[in-house]
Amino acid sequence: MRCEFCGHALGTHDAYCPNCGRLISKEQMQERKQMNGALNPYAKRLNELNKNIDMYKKDEEDYTKNKNNIAYILIVILLIIILIAILKYALG
Repeated sequence: MRCEFCGHALGTHDAYCPNCGRLISKEQMQERKQMNGALNPYAKRLNELNKNIDMYKKDEEDYTKNKNNIAYILIVILLIIILIAILKYALG
């Protein structure tokens, strides 16, 4: 089996590529489960690692959405302050 990202050969029990350090893909994990049996402790550990990565990606997406929302709110507040300043200047 080879790393899908860099093509480096993977050992039988490698969860990470020794060359690029990436976790093996879900497809490769399924392939190993079929080869080694679903009750294999190694396959269980890979499954846990992939679940953790999925949770991290979801947390990262939520953080990015929140960060974007805060930026929009700050822009709106800044525009309101500028509008108030213009109106105050215009009305004297």
